[in-house]
Amino acid sequence: MEKIQIFDYRRNQTISVEKIGKTKAEWKKLLTPKQYEVTTEKGTEQPFTCTFDEIKEPGVFSCVRCGTDLFANSVKFHSGTGWPSYYEPVSPLNIREEIDNSFGMRRTEVLCARCDAHLGHVSMTDLHQRTSAIASTRRRLNLPKNRRMNMSKEEVATLAGGCFWCLEAITKK
Repeated sequence: MEKIQIFDYRRNQTISVEKIGKTKAEWKKLLTPKQYEVTTEKGTEQPFTCTFDEIKEPGVFSCVRCGTDLFANSVKFHSGTGWPSYYEPVSPLNIREEIDNSFGMRRTEVLCARCDAHLGHVSMTDLHQRTSAIASTRRRLNLPKNRRMNMSKEEVATLAGGCFWCLEAITKK
């Protein structure tokens, strides 16, 4: 079995572990249906349904599939998206990134380095890299506070998001 280096947050040291490779059927037996859908089938849970966003105490969020430490609560920030958002992992060793061209857009998918669990996507807003541990992060329409939409002439607003069905209601408004 292949060995990789990951950072153990609790021990504050890099350790050598075996890379975990399981079939979808094996993961399905080990996980709840929702955990399987998000981490294995790259699904997205509804916004504002994840209790991780409410946790304020110090700690670390670990991969539900393999226990690898992923994000410290100290680097979580309120993005307003309804999903937990973090500006950096506990270590670059613990995650890996892949280009994702699904849904007609180019995004960066974030995965657990040890078991390849889908963790979310990276977006850029206000020059901060946002990573969601559970589902895709979203880019907000970001106009300066002093700028008002001039309805007498045509203006363009660009909306981008990991899941179009979540942006549909915003677009209609």
